[in-house]
Amino acid sequence: TVVGQAMQAAGILADEGIDVTVVNARFSKPLDEAMLDWFRLGKTVITLEDHSIAGGFGAALLELAAQKAHELDDQRLRDGLGKAILLGGQDDYLPAATRTKQLQWMRISADQIANTVRAITLNKAQM
Repeated sequence: TVVGQAMQAAGILADEGIDVTVVNARFSKPLDEAMLDWFRLGKTVITLEDHSIAGGFGAALLELAAQKAHELDDQRLRDGLGKAILLGGQDDYLPAATRTKQLQWMRISADQIANTVRAITLNKAQM
């Protein structure tokens, strides 16, 4: 439900010359194991939840990655797991408010997503 925010953020970033890939993960089960290649390639993976991060899509993706890294003895996959950022709600109640305000509280408005990507890009440039 937040793919629109992700697409807006991608547009903002594209205007700044920062290329990102947005995946509309409409279903969290079954997970497409091809997504694990991003970890193997050393990409930073950011997942968005408009609810609690705990038990969400990002957690399921990390669980699958950890399981496959162990089963396949895949060091590249193991190394890439540290490059995941899960954005969304904390494991508590979100106060009643407008959708815009709630997205801001969860740090998943388009501007905040773009800020997160900028910070990652800046950190990589400084390395």
